[in-house]
Amino acid sequence: MPGVGVMLLLVAGSTAADLLARAEAAFRAAVESRDDHTKAEPHLRAAIRDLEALQARGVRNPRLSLQLGNARLLADDLGGAILAYHEGLALSPGDRDLRAALDFARSRVAYPAGTFARPPTDDLPPWLPRPGPVTLLLVAFGAFALGCVGLTRSRMLASGRWLTVGVGALLIALAGLTLLVMQQRAAALERPLVVVAADDVLLRRGDGLSFPPRYATPLPRGTEARLRRERGDWLQIELSGGEIGWVPRELTRVE
Repeated sequence: MPGVGVMLLLVAGSTAADLLARAEAAFRAAVESRDDHTKAEPHLRAAIRDLEALQARGVRNPRLSLQLGNARLLADDLGGAILAYHEGLALSPGDRDLRAALDFARSRVAYPAGTFARPPTDDLPPWLPRPGPVTLLLVAFGAFALGCVGLTRSRMLASGRWLTVGVGALLIALAGLTLLVMQQRAAALERPLVVVAADDVLLRRGDGLSFPPRYATPLPRGTEARLRRERGDWLQIELSGGEIGWVPRELTRVE
């Protein structure tokens, strides 16, 4: 992980690098003593605390999200782990390590039979690239620069080949910027992610225990949903299948 350490050092100074080193050391100690929960737990708490402190300082990158998710998962915080993996994928949608980690975390969720409470399906083939905002921006700028060079060379040399290169590169730049804008608009419109953090949570018809359950089947720990509204200590959430109901805030992890 030296590359991430250097990045954190540049972004947030030596204190961030110290936090990262301390978190990595604590996580390694927790892994080494994972067969003894009593010994592993304090190391995991320390690793999670330092990684969350880095995020609070504004340090955000896919590797940090992966580390935080792995630490939470080892600490049996399934909801927090899923949330961390999603945060990393928002920065780098095509990150294979994060996708594999999210799939593994989801495999530990005790979903009920059928499609109720299941996460949304990804219909894109796994080999299809999923560029994040940084990648799209770099592609757009690179293609724009190549397009300018191509058009300039075509005028200097009266070359149809350079003209084709220039126009093609500019079209690629335009496509990259269009995808970036679409991504940003979709992210702005998307409701915050809510992950159920306890077992057997019932979706209720209203914001209180006095309201009857909307569905007889409870939600397992790790269920993913989207936040619709908040009212006091209750959240109205929507599952991927369109089911809507209220759950106590204290039983969830919110993006």
